Amino acid sequence: MSTWHDLMKEFNQKNKEVFPNQRFLALLEKTLTKFDSIDINNILLEVLDLIERERDIEKDLLKKTSSHHYIRASSIGYCPQSILFMLQGKKSKPSNSLLRKFHNGSFAHIRIQSYLLAMSKFFPDEIKIIHLEPYFVSERYNICGHVDAIISIDTEDYIVEFKTINHEEFQGLFEVKAEHYLQAHAYALMTGIERILLLYEDKNNQNWKCFYEQYDCEIADTVIKPKIKTILQAFANNETLQRYDGSSDSCKYCLYKSFCKQLTLETEESDIYDLL
Repeated sequence: MSTWHDLMKEFNQKNKEVFPNQRFLALLEKTLTKFDSIDINNILLEVLDLIERERDIEKDLLKKTSSHHYIRASSIGYCPQSILFMLQGKKSKPSNSLLRKFHNGSFAHIRIQSYLLAMSKFFPDEIKIIHLEPYFVSERYNICGHVDAIISIDTEDYIVEFKTINHEEFQGLFEVKAEHYLQAHAYALMTGIERILLLYEDKNNQNWKCFYEQYDCEIADTVIKPKIKTILQAFANNETLQRYDGSSDSCKYCLYKSFCKQLTLETEESDIYDLL
């Protein structure tokens, strides 16, 4: 006959498997309750040192793959034409306001990475840091990019991705955003790690929501891989692709808006010429 202790152990084990996002978030919160016992500056310096080591590895990878064109995995959920502009090497300088928004996001990432590192020190039997901001290249799928972290919980590897969003978005967030869902699958293809934790932080009050996604080969085969193929074909043939209508958030913060407007003008001029 099972004892109460045995039943609780079995229940906890099931929860570890079914709710990794809840367990991860609980460990993160427990870490913050202990944070006053360590020096945040030392942790931040350690994080930056780990990231710098990953950058050295990245430089070697870039030397080996510089002649090839890869799609950034982080962009896979966004407008196909913007990804094409990126492949074509088009660049646009962001406004100072947009630059500050990007910097805020980068600094938030480093802060959360410091929490992860501290968590691995406080709970070494439960979580281990494998990489912080590693760079990957997949020649098979023609994608590349960084992931925010790779961790191990109970010997299972997870990709961890951080997202900072505004308060209104956060309040209405009950599942992973569509573009981030596709991004998670691109990361899984790129790394071979099929478990992904997506941590969203409210920019206004730093509250968190965490979601767990598992790689779905159907999504990869019917959405991700065909999209990559279409974009690379358009790049090779110097074609244009379908663009978003300009109303989405990705259009609002897109670095290629000026090129998109120019493309729209050229299309309109061509249409007028055809009517003459």
